Amino acid sequence: MWLTRLALRYPISTFLFAMTILVLGFVSLQQLPIDLLPDITIPRVSVVAYYPGAGPLDMEQTITTACSNER
Repeated sequence: MWLTRLALRYPISTFLFAMTILVLGFVSLQQLPIDLLPDITIPRVSVVAYYPGAGPLDMEQTITTACSNER
């Protein structure tokens, strides 16, 4: 409650304090040595299975069942 009274009593000082914090935050953000979007490689796994004569649904069910039973 005292902070609210202080802010209402001194609105210009409160505004300047808030702007100072905002500017310091922006300057600090610019000085950070961390890249916001670093170059990364996303890990990928590719599975190639040949099952001649099988349709897509049969292939999906066979591969999924075979892989889940191995765990």
